[in-house]
Amino acid sequence: MAKALLDANFNRRRVIATEAVSLAYRYLSALAPAPPWRLLGVEYETGRGPVDLAWANSEVGLVFFDELKTARTATRRLPGAWEEQTQRYTAAGRARFGAEFVGVRLLPINAMHLARLSSARKPWARLAPTPNDPFRLGGDR
Repeated sequence: MAKALLDANFNRRRVIATEAVSLAYRYLSALAPAPPWRLLGVEYETGRGPVDLAWANSEVGLVFFDELKTARTATRRLPGAWEEQTQRYTAAGRARFGAEFVGVRLLPINAMHLARLSSARKPWARLAPTPNDPFRLGGDR
């Protein structure tokens, strides 16, 4: 049904395409980690489902995952399904990479006040990431 609505309405397709480009630009320019981080994979299979992006830094021997959310949410609370998914990926990353695994950055691009890092050391830390400091902790913004 959604496809039929999009196919029937050129303006709706154009709006969705514009928003997708905008979200991708925001991620790539403001949230994706800068070198020496390198992309390990997209839709990276964790063993417990595919995470959106996986990043590795061979200089320091670390790996982390990014789970991106594009849905608009007016809440101050993380949706339970997002929490469960992120925790599942965190457990999978730890199982696969051990101490090299930093955690999962949950990045709701349209609601960055909900950005979090899920890791073994700190289950839910608020984030205010930048390309040069992908794990910068943030307060309630």
